[in-house]
Amino acid sequence: MAIRRLNRKVAFIGFSVIAFILLGIIAAVLYLGQDPQEYIRDAEAAIEAARAAAGEEAKEQSYKKAGRSFHNAYDRAKTDALREEILLKMLDMYVETRQWNFILGCWEELLKVNPANAKAGYGRVQYFYVLSDSGDPRYWPQVQKQASEFLEIAEDANLLEQERAQWQ
Repeated sequence: MAIRRLNRKVAFIGFSVIAFILLGIIAAVLYLGQDPQEYIRDAEAAIEAARAAAGEEAKEQSYKKAGRSFHNAYDRAKTDALREEILLKMLDMYVETRQWNFILGCWEELLKVNPANAKAGYGRVQYFYVLSDSGDPRYWPQVQKQASEFLEIAEDANLLEQERAQWQ
């Protein structure tokens, strides 16, 4: 009789473990199967809502929602071109909200996704130049390093003969 009871307990525990594993697999498939374009549309709608909002708290909440949607879209993006597009949209949002640390993160991530992205290299150089020009001498070596990296990118892309105004 004790053996029969033990077998029922083992069977129940085994069934429970299998059920949790199956639920985890289903959740992972649903999570990874979502389209990043839906999140991009949600983020753009949240940005428009933030621009139209009258109160600061409503604007802040809308921008936070847009940031979460952009991050979800970035996590689900399958191609580097789509990741680049999402990062540029995030960058525009962070410039609009003046979140400078996130701006630097976007520049860095853009260069990880596409090391030959001249716009990202130029933006990163400008970011560090503004920091160093504001009176903090610690950033000048960083400006020199970022500028030399950007020059390599610009030389490879034959951008040194073009007008600089297009990068503003």
